[in-house]
Amino acid sequence: MAAKERRKVAELLEKEAEIQKLWDEAKVFEMDAPENLKEPKYIVTFPYPYMNGRLHLGHTFTISKCEFAVGYQRLRGKRCLFPFGLHCTGMPIKTAADKLKREIEDFGCPPKFPVDEEESVVEEKSAADEVIRDKSKGKKSKAVAKAASAKYQWQIMQSLGLTDAEIEKFADAQHWLSYFPPLCVADLKKMGAKIDWRRTFITTDVNPYYDSFVRWQFRKLRDMKKIDFGKRYTIYSPNDGQPCMDHDRSSGEGVGPQEYTLIKLKVLDPKPPVLGKIEKPIYLVAATLRPETMYGQTNCYLHPDIKYSVFYANRDESEVFVATARAARNMSFQGMTAEDGKVHYVDGLQSVKGKELLGAALKGPLTSYEKIYALPMLTVKDDKGTGVVTSVPSDAPDDFAALVDLKKKKALREKYGISDETVLPFEPVPIIDIPEYSNLAAVFMCKKLKVESQNEREKLEEAKKEVYLKGFYDGVMLVGNYAGQKTAEVKKKIQADMIKSGEAAKYVEPERMVVSRSGDECVVALCDQWYLNYGDETWKAETKQVLSQLETYSEEVRRNLEATIDWLHEHACSRSYGLGSRLPWDPQYLIESLSDSTIYNAYYPVAYLLQGGMIDGSVVGPLGIRWRSHAGILLRYLNYGDETWKAETKQVRRNLEATIDWLHEHACSRSYGLGSRLPWDPQYLIESLSDSTIYNAYYPVAYLLQGGMIDGSVVGPLGIRAEDMVDACWDYVYLGVPYNSVAMAVPEEKLAALRREFTYPVDMRVSGKDLIQNHLTYFLFNHVAIWKDHPQFWPRSIRANGHLLLNNEKMSKQTGNFLTLYDGIQKFSADGMRLSLADAGDYVEDANFVFAMADAGILRLYNLIQWVKDMVALRDQECLRTGSTRSFADRVFANEMNKAIADTARNYELTLFKEALKTGFFEYHAYRDKYRELCGGDSGMHVDLVFRWIETQAIILSPICPHIGEQIWQILGKNSFIVCEKWPLADPANDTIAKEAEFMDDAIREFRARLKNHINLKKKNNSLVNGPPTEALIYIAKEYPSWQHEVLSILNKLYKEGNGILPENKEISQRILSVDSLKKVAKKTMPFVQMIKQNLALHGPSALDMACRFDQVEVLTENMDYILSSLDLEKLTIKDVCEPCVESNIVEMTCPGRPVIMYSNARPGLEVTMRNVDKCSGFFETTISIVDDDSAATIARRLRRLNRNIKPRYSITIWRYKDPVAVDRMLINFLEPRANNEKVSDTGSFLFVIEVYTDWLHKLPVLRVFVCTSVGR
Repeated sequence: MAAKERRKVAELLEKEAEIQKLWDEAKVFEMDAPENLKEPKYIVTFPYPYMNGRLHLGHTFTISKCEFAVGYQRLRGKRCLFPFGLHCTGMPIKTAADKLKREIEDFGCPPKFPVDEEESVVEEKSAADEVIRDKSKGKKSKAVAKAASAKYQWQIMQSLGLTDAEIEKFADAQHWLSYFPPLCVADLKKMGAKIDWRRTFITTDVNPYYDSFVRWQFRKLRDMKKIDFGKRYTIYSPNDGQPCMDHDRSSGEGVGPQEYTLIKLKVLDPKPPVLGKIEKPIYLVAATLRPETMYGQTNCYLHPDIKYSVFYANRDESEVFVATARAARNMSFQGMTAEDGKVHYVDGLQSVKGKELLGAALKGPLTSYEKIYALPMLTVKDDKGTGVVTSVPSDAPDDFAALVDLKKKKALREKYGISDETVLPFEPVPIIDIPEYSNLAAVFMCKKLKVESQNEREKLEEAKKEVYLKGFYDGVMLVGNYAGQKTAEVKKKIQADMIKSGEAAKYVEPERMVVSRSGDECVVALCDQWYLNYGDETWKAETKQVLSQLETYSEEVRRNLEATIDWLHEHACSRSYGLGSRLPWDPQYLIESLSDSTIYNAYYPVAYLLQGGMIDGSVVGPLGIRWRSHAGILLRYLNYGDETWKAETKQVRRNLEATIDWLHEHACSRSYGLGSRLPWDPQYLIESLSDSTIYNAYYPVAYLLQGGMIDGSVVGPLGIRAEDMVDACWDYVYLGVPYNSVAMAVPEEKLAALRREFTYPVDMRVSGKDLIQNHLTYFLFNHVAIWKDHPQFWPRSIRANGHLLLNNEKMSKQTGNFLTLYDGIQKFSADGMRLSLADAGDYVEDANFVFAMADAGILRLYNLIQWVKDMVALRDQECLRTGSTRSFADRVFANEMNKAIADTARNYELTLFKEALKTGFFEYHAYRDKYRELCGGDSGMHVDLVFRWIETQAIILSPICPHIGEQIWQILGKNSFIVCEKWPLADPANDTIAKEAEFMDDAIREFRARLKNHINLKKKNNSLVNGPPTEALIYIAKEYPSWQHEVLSILNKLYKEGNGILPENKEISQRILSVDSLKKVAKKTMPFVQMIKQNLALHGPSALDMACRFDQVEVLTENMDYILSSLDLEKLTIKDVCEPCVESNIVEMTCPGRPVIMYSNARPGLEVTMRNVDKCSGFFETTISIVDDDSAATIARRLRRLNRNIKPRYSITIWRYKDPVAVDRMLINFLEPRANNEKVSDTGSFLFVIEVYTDWLHKLPVLRVFVCTSVGR
């Protein structure tokens, strides 16, 4: 950015700091609960970010949605609360701290790393890196941020600008909790965030108040039978020794366990030589998703070059399995080997190439063939399944194509030593009938798509997609115990039968590769863990009830939530490592970070009363309540009545419902990390997603408990100690139970103060779209569980947004395309950044923050401030117009402001902030500029309208750019804060005035286009072009020609029949040609129709009007000066096409509302010298041509065109000599230059009565005309 532009940024930053100080001193964003329960309120929350780095622009983009919404709702007179928590629960901080400890132990302090290792390591993103994404960011960026690496943690900390002395402190996980939270708060304050910082807190058991709240929540869920303990299939990190949740992964986020049926293909004698010495039963084990197709097995496939492992299976090692080592490792964690996590290989057979097993005779379960064989297939992969593929060519296109290849290509068989009898006799077996695809669906599709080889991957993918989809939903079994039944209904039954008979087993592996943050490839393990049973059908149904009432602003988000609810099962809610709260009943576990972040919004309202403003809860809040006494009482019913719901766009709702449908259990504990511990099992920590579902309920009470200290280290304003907040107290505050002095150690008046602060529900929850499938869905589940009998506390809306790109590229610190919130403010100013964030995008698609747009925004905002100062100066100098505001320009400007204010309000209501910026800033400025143009400059603008525009612009822009709004408010001399103002009142937009304005806009645009064509048009017979015209004739039509009238009648009927949509041109043409009178003008009709359709898209249904809704001549006449000035003309005439002598082509071109202009060049006239005699304005003279019938106004315009000394702000009057013969010879009297002159009327016309006499010397006719001018300021 140029130095000049940096100066502007510096000025904006300086002013923003001043304004933020004023806000802070006035405490304008601190909002207490309303005394009157009917007073409207608005709570908006954002998933608390993880405190292992500074906030980046991705966080800021999502936060900005909260900012803009709360800014607007404040203007609507609501008591608005935007609380903000700081998340520390989970593994990332603990993992990074432990890495630093190990590096100090291994390499000293400061560490001296081996040079050779430094050079060879691959760069990683760790928990310390600023780029790390938390739950509020997208999956891709989170994965990049958390990617495991070999780069040393110390070096990562150095890259953040920390000194060695500072880095050493980060080896203590608790230091992170005191270092990054203040930076987060400071950066958001510099942004101008409207956050009530009294209610801020950090999570984990470091904050005793919040820890008490989380443990209360978990005891409630356990009492409701929502939390269970047992073995669950879970993505598991063997290195870390615990379940690997989404945010513990460097890759594979969102990946869950995939269940297969493990088909046991028994190896028959004679065995392949490599297996010859094994006496126990040997099985090639194939993983399939379609157990119902096993009736059609004809062979199995192995990759000749893949390495397989031969290992002992079952607890008693009674069988031998053959599969890839990767699959064997997975099976060992699922009770399928003698020891959990260990594979015992047959001696010497840990690695066997597939080609050594080809040709083996096998016994396949269910197949009609007594014996099948292992054959080669080159597309088998070793990173999916077991590396053994059972072949069903009747219903698997890949299998059929590979079998055909082997049959056709003898050389291929010979290459791998495959005998003819193992291949040629085997044909696809009909097992499933699929309507339209026959009973050999794979054969049918391969022939249809002309698949010639197993290498035609695109065709085979298409065939597989068709066959699998149709086969599952429409297929009917032809064989077996379930013949005649649909495949979808019997799939699980056939699997269960095979497992019961010992012919198969259940096998589970990750859907795709998952790598933990520690660099370990994860498996699926059967783990003992506490889990939230999201698979409970009753709980799902209740959650869908919440979703049915929820505003999602986007149909896509609703669909995602629906799908998640459907597939969600158990969720592990505890862990043994990390930071966080401990399970109340099992303190060896920590509560998992997602599990404790579902209802924490309920804590915000009471936090400051408990924590006294300390984010860690280290100080007792204003109520003097200790942390043990408030574990469960905080809710009561606050009947705010039904609010007007935002217009629903059906997109997000279905996504949410789908999410609910698939959601199952969620592991809610872990043994490593930070956080609260399970109340009933303190060896486990509560998993970080599990403790972050209802924390919004903590915000309202946080200040009263923590007193503004984020760690709860200070008792809040109520003087309540953390240990006094027992479950019964939380029940009183949150669930409205009666006061019980025996169970509740806190006095009732203090608990009542907390209860009053609990102004639930959350009106809008804003988040990145990647959290739909976990946090946002858990958020719904846990709210309906905790407040099952209090639906008035259920969330009202969820707004999800896409990821943020920088200059159309993914944010990445590795590539340098990365920006922190702090750097964004320094680079663009707070409001410059906010403006660009609003402009980046609104919907769930990825948004784009463009630096060029941000730079342009800075200039726009800076210029706006300067313009406001200029207008104040002009007002003080009385240089703006006063009096009536009834001119065309005034009426249009006022009407456009009214419409823009209403449109902007609607966009804010719908949380369409890019659209609000468009209507409330960009278009608003365009209306101002057009008004200035229509008025002929600053002096022509009306003072009242100018300052209405300034005031309303400041207010409607203030949700997005509050500092600019506040600065304008100060320039105007206002004594209030603009963030505390009310939304401007505006009359309903007048449609007729709007149509008149559209008419003028379209007309002047068309006039300019015709002017350009006229000037560039070559004259006939030579290459010269027309010069600029001086005159023009505008033709208007009051009604359409008869044939156009008939066409319009047809279009109106079709428009009504189509419920506001015109049909395709083909149908319109058919309807037109059915009218006899239109057949002879058939060639003209469709171009006319196309013109009407274009107007319809631009202007709406009014394009189908048979006549104008206003007087075109009146509008054009009222804007005559503007038209003449815009087109640089001297004379303009308006004519109706119905008048005589109008050419037919002009009649055809002219329609109601679409005037046509014809230009002409100057007519020959008499050259006259015009002299300026006005005092102190500069003497000059100009010779111009005057044409018969010219008016004084025409001559004045001609003078302006020809003499640039006449400034736009000057006015022109024309004078003439009283005695044209004598006065011309007199000297001008300087004191009274117009003493011998008289003024020529503006409306008067020059009429030449030529009196010819003969010059006695030259014998020539002579004409003398005397005209003088006066140019006045």
